[in-house]
Amino acid sequence: MLRLLPLTLLLLCAGPAAAQTTAPLDFGAADEPAELPPRDVQTTEARVSVLGGPAYIGTEWHAGLGIEVEAATGPFSMHLGARLHAGVDGLRARETDELYDLARAVRYVRFDPQYLPVYARLGPLERVTLGPGHLVRSFQTISAWDERTVGVEAAARLRHVELAAFASDVRLNGLVGGRVGVTPFGARRPGLSSLHLGATALTDLGLPAEIATTALGLDARLDVLRLGDFALSPYVTYATFLEYGDGFGAGVTFGGRDLGDFGRFAATAGFTVSSDAFIPGYFNAFYPLAHPEAGIWDADAYYRDVADATAHTPLADADGGTAIHLGLHALVFSGFELAAFAKRSYTDAPLSEAGVRLALTPARGERFRFVFDVQRQGRTTFWSLFGDFRDQNVLVFHLDYALSDLARLFVRSRYGFRRVADAPDGTARYLVERRFEPLVGLRVHVR
Repeated sequence: MLRLLPLTLLLLCAGPAAAQTTAPLDFGAADEPAELPPRDVQTTEARVSVLGGPAYIGTEWHAGLGIEVEAATGPFSMHLGARLHAGVDGLRARETDELYDLARAVRYVRFDPQYLPVYARLGPLERVTLGPGHLVRSFQTISAWDERTVGVEAAARLRHVELAAFASDVRLNGLVGGRVGVTPFGARRPGLSSLHLGATALTDLGLPAEIATTALGLDARLDVLRLGDFALSPYVTYATFLEYGDGFGAGVTFGGRDLGDFGRFAATAGFTVSSDAFIPGYFNAFYPLAHPEAGIWDADAYYRDVADATAHTPLADADGGTAIHLGLHALVFSGFELAAFAKRSYTDAPLSEAGVRLALTPARGERFRFVFDVQRQGRTTFWSLFGDFRDQNVLVFHLDYALSDLARLFVRSRYGFRRVADAPDGTARYLVERRFEPLVGLRVHVR
C-alpha cells in the first residue's frame, strides 16, 4: 500500500480546484519560460520547423535532419520533435531501434488553464523538486537523451491544500512521487496563518521491493517576517528511506512566492544532518542513471575494462555527515529565469552538488530562445563544484535564433550519458556522451 501512495496523490491532482489564479503553479515545468504558455481560448498558434546540418555525437560526426511542431490553443500546448542522424554506417540505430522511440517524439503536452489553479504535463521530466528538496531536487529523465522516458507531472492548489505528483515513465515502471502541502490555520489564527506543513512520498516501481528506494518526508515552514510581498521563512524537514537511512534539515528562505502576475523570487540557505545510507536530494538529475540497479561508470576505467569502477556513490555506501547548501531562484513570467544551487557535503564520500540554470525567451521565443542548464555532483571541496566533473555532469545548451522571418539558427549541445553494455551482474551502465548540433532551418507560423 505504501508503494501506491504516490500514485494515489497523482490521481488526486487531476481533481477539480475551486479557486482563481493567474500566476503559474510552482511545481515542475508549470512556470517553465521555454515552453509555450496558456492563452486566450480563441487564440491558436502553431510553429512548424524543418532543420538540418552537422551533428557531433559521442566521437563521430553525423548528418542530422529534424522536424519540430509547437502548437497552443487555450489551456493546451504541445511540442513534438523528431531527429534522425546518419553517419558512415547509415542511420544511427539508437534513435530507431525500439517502439518507445515514437513516444520520445513528445517533448511536452501540457494542460495549463489560466482560470483554474491546476496543471498537468506529459513528456520527459526536466526540473521536478518537491518541497524543500530534501528528497527530490531538480529530478529529470533527459540525462541520457537516447534513453529518456516520457513521464507525467501534475499539480493543483485548493484553498488550503497544495497537491503535486509525478511519474518518471507513463508505463509506471520507474520513480513515482507525490506531495501534499497544507496551510491548516488560514486566517483564523493570524500568528499561524502562514504555517505550511508538507508530506512527501516516493518509490521506484521498477525496483524489487527489498531494494526499492521508497522514501518519506515531512517538512514545516512559517513566515516570521513580512516586507510587502516578501517573507522570511524558516523551515525544518525530516526524510527517511525505508530500507536505508534518514536525515534532518533546517534552513531559511527569503522571497516572494507569487509577486502578483510578475514573477517569483527565493533565496535559501540551510543545512542537513544525515545518517549512513542517506543522501540529501538523492532523486536528482543523476538518479535514473545511478540507482540500485544502474550506475555511472568511470570512463577511463570502462575503456580499460576495470570491474566495478562506478563514478557515483551508491545510496547504500553513503556515509553519514553534514552538508550546507545555498539556493537562488528568480523568475519573471514573461520569459526570464535564473536558478542556482550549491551543496557542500562534509562526508568521506563525494556527495557535493552544484547547478545553474538560465533561460531567456522574450516574446514567447519569437525572436530567440536561450536555455543553459548544468547539473553537477561528486566533488568534495566547495570551489571544485564549478570545475570539470567529467563523469558526473549534465549540461544542456539550447539556442533558437531568428535569422529572418523564415530562416532560423538552431544550436543544441548536450553533455550527458549513453547506455552501454550491462555489467556482468546485470546492472545498467552509463557513460558520458557529448553532443553538438549547429543546425539551420525554416520555421512557418500558422495562426
